[in-house]
Amino acid sequence: MKSVLRSGRRRKRVGLERLEPRLLLAVCADGTDPQPGNYIQSDLDAPYVVDAPLCFQGEISLASDGSITVNAEIFSATGDVNIDSDDSVTVNAEVTAETGDIDVTGHKTVEVYADMISDGGAVTIEAVHKRLNFGISALDQLQDLLTLGSGQLEVTIGSESEEVLISGAEGVSITAEAGINDKYNIGANPYFKNISPVLMELLEKPDLFTLPVSVQVWNPKAEVTTQNATLVSEGGAVVVSAIAEANAKGKAVWNRVVGTGEKAGEGRGFDKGGGAVGLFFTDATATVDVLDTVISGDEVEVSSEVKNEIELEVNAITNNGISNTNPSSVAIGFGLTDLRTTSTVHVDENSLISSSGNVKVEATGEDDNSNAVKASAYRDGVVGAAVGFTYTDATVSVVVDGKITMSPETAAEETESLPAELDFNPALQVDFANSLVQFTGTTDYQTGDAVLFT
Repeated sequence: MKSVLRSGRRRKRVGLERLEPRLLLAVCADGTDPQPGNYIQSDLDAPYVVDAPLCFQGEISLASDGSITVNAEIFSATGDVNIDSDDSVTVNAEVTAETGDIDVTGHKTVEVYADMISDGGAVTIEAVHKRLNFGISALDQLQDLLTLGSGQLEVTIGSESEEVLISGAEGVSITAEAGINDKYNIGANPYFKNISPVLMELLEKPDLFTLPVSVQVWNPKAEVTTQNATLVSEGGAVVVSAIAEANAKGKAVWNRVVGTGEKAGEGRGFDKGGGAVGLFFTDATATVDVLDTVISGDEVEVSSEVKNEIELEVNAITNNGISNTNPSSVAIGFGLTDLRTTSTVHVDENSLISSSGNVKVEATGEDDNSNAVKASAYRDGVVGAAVGFTYTDATVSVVVDGKITMSPETAAEETESLPAELDFNPALQVDFANSLVQFTGTTDYQTGDAVLFT
């Protein structure tokens, strides 16, 4: 492995040479023995700064509601090192775990400008922000107003001026994950989903929990950038990934809950007319930029993934047929959905990806934009007007300008497993509207079979 790295860029040998002496040392940076026991700082509610070296025999754990900044070295001889912030994490000094794992988690940004080395475990660096998905339009709308989006996450490893070595004997994982948390999705609960509509119909208020104006804005962004860095694992996989997920689902319904009309043809209050407006916007972005970086491991994955979904239903119905009619009734419905998806991976020309196993570099994007608008002034109202507008835009790309190598054995196995080439004319055989490739006659292909287009 070292010979491969050495052929990539000579200056990266510096990082690996700094790693080798530590395999024989279990002492602090100043040459003293680690302090006995563990060092635990949890439930901190203010920004926390490590401004003096932490060197202990056991576990070192820092957890804060505020930001955490590491300006002095952290060393654990036999335990794990955990750094967890509900805000941001900045690492400006070396972090080492001789036998344990290193876990760094931030909920806004994570910036690493110093070496992180685990001689016997794994290194995990992640930025995570997932908001609850209630599955009830009114609650999701309220959450939009309070949270102002669904996570703007950035993970930065290294810089133009600082070389950084991230080494984990059992693996290295660097991820940013923004979007939703379906763990407490009330709307997906089978009891609420199936029983509630029946109960509301019996009460003649089928959409009591839905507002006539619904606005949802989802803008999750997950970005990972490595620059001037070496990411290496001698016995595990190296994963660099960004994941963003948006899920705007709900209704905007004119819900006539008062005003019944004492006589046929008479209406009062909400019987005279109504309208519903739904405005749903999603902009989900996941990007990975590998700049001037060496990545080496048993397996290597560099990927971005976006799942983006809008499902909007707008109903403006002034009478469901169970109340007196109103000849002057007006019903207006308007629905607007705007869905944007960006999933990109870029490996620049000065980067090298090396693996003794498989290498996967991919960007994926999955989106679904649904907008249904209905307006009805039952039965002899003046007008029922429904307008819907839907916009969808997606950018999914992988650009590799650097070098990717694997062991000769793995390369031979992958070559043997490649599917036969499939020649076709995209102008004549591709149904772009339905994402299909059409062939004459019968084929032996099954769903999920791999093919190589040429």
